Amino acid sequence: MKNLICLTMLFAICQRTVGQQVELPKATFAMHTGFLFGVWGNYEARLGQRTVFLTEAGFSFQSMAVFTNEGKEDVITPVLLVGPRRYFKSKISKKKSGSARITRGFLGAHIKFKPNSFFLDSDGLYGYANHLGVFPNIGMKKTMGERFVMELALGVGYAHYFAKQEGWPENIDRPTVDLRIRFGFNL
Repeated sequence: MKNLICLTMLFAICQRTVGQQVELPKATFAMHTGFLFGVWGNYEARLGQRTVFLTEAGFSFQSMAVFTNEGKEDVITPVLLVGPRRYFKSKISKKKSGSARITRGFLGAHIKFKPNSFFLDSDGLYGYANHLGVFPNIGMKKTMGERFVMELALGVGYAHYFAKQEGWPENIDRPTVDLRIRFGFNL
């Protein structure tokens, strides 16, 4: 309940932030690649003047503790992410060539799901426990010209691993950090 109240207060503060009003597009399709390795496709649907709903699917490279007796592994996992995003400040800068750079700050509340389908590592194809995380985050999205996008975001949240389904004695709950450093282009 405390987290919900804090998130509501952050959105209320963002309502009061003064910045240049830049119209958000009605819908945006984008492809991103990110920090270390990963490929994601996302869709932002505009809900209001400064609010969008983000839907994302892709593959992420990470070093994680898999639920086997072998310890940590470097793996590639499928990722599904959904959640609202509120843009609270926009800055426009124009270059001599006529192209514009639009920088927007945002707050979001994302739900990330890594399904129990598979992960890839150096030894082959294995299953692992479902992973569900909730991440309030803050970040910046910079659009350069018409197509190119850079996105930086940091989220601190809570993750739940459904380890009982994989034969472990209990599920695992823990706080986690979600760092997003991505480059991509709008389709």
